[in-house]
This record gives sequence, structure tokens and C-alpha cells, in this order.
Amino acid sequence: MKKVIFALAIAFVVVGIVFPQSNRPVNPAISLERAIEIASADLSARGISATFHRHSGMDWERGQWVWELEFRPNNQRGVIEYYINVHTGAIVKFEWDR
Repeated sequence: MKKVIFALAIAFVVVGIVFPQSNRPVNPAISLERAIEIASADLSARGISATFHRHSGMDWERGQWVWELEFRPNNQRGVIEYYINVHTGAIVKFEWDR
């Protein structure tokens, strides 16, 4: 019985190291709607006319939690992707696949 308890204790420690709680978003400070607004404002500043298409929810990217957003450019080809930090609202990634 002691070996089982010890093995479980080790497993919980390993899981805590591999999947630390700090890496999981608790309450994102930036809502999905706000992330879309941030990306839309950036598109306007770049002079790009695009329409929000869909989101993929939150994901772990470049060491941080982000909203994954997808826009479709108006009158142009391709897909525009944004990764917006869920805590700060910073644009982590902008990519236009044409």
C-alpha cells in the first residue's frame, strides 16, 4: 500500500512539473470580442479591409495563451491569422497566407 501511495505522489509531482497550473488560462482578461476588436483595429492601421471569419479558441503559442483568430481579406485572396494574448491583448502573431 505504501508503494502505491508513493507512486501516486510521484505521479502528481511529475504531472505538476510537466503541466504546471500557471500555464493554463484561468480567467482571460481579454474577451474574444475584445481580441477581435484589437485585430480589426490593427488591420485598419495596416490599410487592410478584411472580415472576421472564425476563431479556434484559446491555444498555447510561443509560451503564452492566445486567442486564435482568422480573417478573410475583402477583394483579395488568402487568410489572415492573428494570435492575441488573452491576458494583455498584445498581438503575438500576424500572418497573411496568400
